[in-house]
Amino acid sequence: MMFYQEITLYPSAEIPTSFLMTKVFMPLHFTLASQKEKLGEGRIGISFPRYTEESLGNKVRIFSKEREILESADIPQALRFLQDYIHLTAIREVAAPRIKGYAVYRRYQPDSSRFRKAKRYAKRNGISYEKAFKLMKTKKPRRLPYVQLKSKTTQQKFSLFIEKIEAPACEGNFNAYGLSQQATVPEF
Repeated sequence: MMFYQEITLYPSAEIPTSFLMTKVFMPLHFTLASQKEKLGEGRIGISFPRYTEESLGNKVRIFSKEREILESADIPQALRFLQDYIHLTAIREVAAPRIKGYAVYRRYQPDSSRFRKAKRYAKRNGISYEKAFKLMKTKKPRRLPYVQLKSKTTQQKFSLFIEKIEAPACEGNFNAYGLSQQATVPEF
C-alpha cells in the first residue's frame, strides 16, 4: 500500500512552469532532506506524471509507504508561500487498479567535457593531449529536463537533471531529492 500527495503548478504568461518547478523543488528538497536525516533513510519518493524528454511537466507526486511519514513531512507548510501558484491535494491512498506501471526517477549527471576526457585519455595511454583530443569523439549530450537549484552550503547554482526509466516494481531508499537509482514509484 502506498500514499501520495500531488502538487499541480499553475503557470501563467509571466511565470513559466520551469520557474515554478524550481521554486517548488527547493523547499521540497529541504523537507525531504530533513525527513531523511530524522529517519536515517530516504522513505519519500517523487514522480513527475507529465514528464517528457523536454520538461518535467506541471505535476509532482510525493510518495511514501506510510501515511505518517507524509504527514510528518508537512508538505503544505513547506510550500505555504507558493499557495497562489500551486494546488496541493490531501494525502491519498494509491488505488492499485489505477497503476499502469512503475518508474525510476533518478539524477542524471552528464559526461565530462571533451577536454577533460582527452586529458584523462592522454594520461592513461601515454599519448599527447593534442592527439587524445583529436581521438575524442564528441557525442551529442542528452537533453533531459532539470530544475535549477542553489547549494545551501556553497551558494553555487547547479542543474539537477532528472531521468525517468520505466522498470518493474522495486523497493529501496530515496535520496534527499526524492530520487533513486533503483527504487520505483507507481505511474498512474
